[in-house]
Amino acid sequence: MNFLPVVHRELLVAARNGGHRRFQTLSIVGGLCAFLLMWSARNRPSPQQISDALFLMLSAALLLY
Repeated sequence: MNFLPVVHRELLVAARNGGHRRFQTLSIVGGLCAFLLMWSARNRPSPQQISDALFLMLSAALLLY
């Protein structure tokens, strides 16, 4: 028995879920806010500082998720 069409249909149904869109929107807004905060800093952070901050933000987001 081929179960892949069933998996495909279930993934499509899950993608239409309203909560998924809200999570995507919140993720995009959060990423843009983080980018704008780093970009608008008076003293430009070094690439090492940017990567450290991004790692911490992604770790916190993963923990919350």
